[in-house]
Amino acid sequence: MKFVKIFLKKKCIVDARVYHHPLLLLKGLRFSLPLQKGQALLLASPKENLQTIDMLFVFFPIDALWLDKNKKVIHIARNIAPFTPYIASPIPAQYILECPANSTAAISCNQKLSFSL
Repeated sequence: MKFVKIFLKKKCIVDARVYHHPLLLLKGLRFSLPLQKGQALLLASPKENLQTIDMLFVFFPIDALWLDKNKKVIHIARNIAPFTPYIASPIPAQYILECPANSTAAISCNQKLSFSL
């Protein structure tokens, strides 16, 4: 399993587990233990084709950030409740970063994150 450090303005904000295989993208955080402070899940696609997530069988709230191919934040959903059936960005993304709930207050749309896969 691959992990990456994700930075905002040269400051590491989370260590993220990376899922890029289609089956892992479908699994996401289902049946996982809650994310701890400093942990995240990065869903990564070779194209900008990630648009929706759901929280079915995710038993804890999260924040989700949609990033374009340049790793710029294009959409944010905060404090998404467990079992929410549908959450979508208005624009498809190449990456979705799933973080602990209420942990992304310092991040806003149009900011650029940095990481290396």
